[in-house]
Amino acid sequence: MLTHNWNNQAICQLTETTKIGKYDVPASYVNVTQMCQANEKQWGHYAALDSTKAYLEGLSADIGIPISGLVISIKGGNDKQNQGTWVHSEVAIDCAQWVSVEFRIWANRALRQLISSQSVIEVPQQSQLPIPSLEEISTLLDLTLGKAGLEPKLVAGAKLNAIGKRYPHLRSEAEEAKLMLLVPVEDKLLAPTQLGEILTELTCETYSAQRVNKLLIEQSFQVRNPEGNPDYLPTEKGKPHSQLTLGTAKGRDKTVQHLRWFETVLEVMEVPAPL
Repeated sequence: MLTHNWNNQAICQLTETTKIGKYDVPASYVNVTQMCQANEKQWGHYAALDSTKAYLEGLSADIGIPISGLVISIKGGNDKQNQGTWVHSEVAIDCAQWVSVEFRIWANRALRQLISSQSVIEVPQQSQLPIPSLEEISTLLDLTLGKAGLEPKLVAGAKLNAIGKRYPHLRSEAEEAKLMLLVPVEDKLLAPTQLGEILTELTCETYSAQRVNKLLIEQSFQVRNPEGNPDYLPTEKGKPHSQLTLGTAKGRDKTVQHLRWFETVLEVMEVPAPL
């Protein structure tokens, strides 16, 4: 138990969960009765305020502790020092604000010291997954994307994305390296918009990029990519007529993939005859 001093009077704060009477009072809880007595105030006056009731309801909803757990009143027994009302540290600090400005400033510093020290102690206890090494990242993507037949430059781009995410201090270098991997879209590779322009000219019907993508899906040349980058992936039927390329997203320093098509796809697509 930690004992604070204000106006030469002791104010107790628990450093660990403590059995007091029939209650298990959590660590960091403060004897608010002692707080009020040290300032010639009464806890009951603060507790009766409508603003206090609203605060307790809001705090309870926010941190998931019932009001009966935020405020624990202990009466009777032989342990006179621990009798009184014990409250959550946030409630104690709010009560200190009601008492006076000076006491509020003191409580913010004194009562939070224990909370901060406990937070520092708890951090090492949290389980943390190890950060994969650069070699592990490279091997994993070679075994997955590389084995799947993705172009080497696209695999390299994926590696750089993973490195930038796991090693933030290398992010700038990774982005610079990705720029060197950008594959210019050759004239023979066409976007759905360009395919649509050709189809529009051939059929005298309007073919938007959306309509072209729908047609490519319906005829099993491509499927939607659930991962979203690129938006579509070629099927076995579509691979001989397509290629994945790298580009830079508009207005963003981010490398994205696109599925582009050779004009030969138009020779094998079944395009509805114009009406």
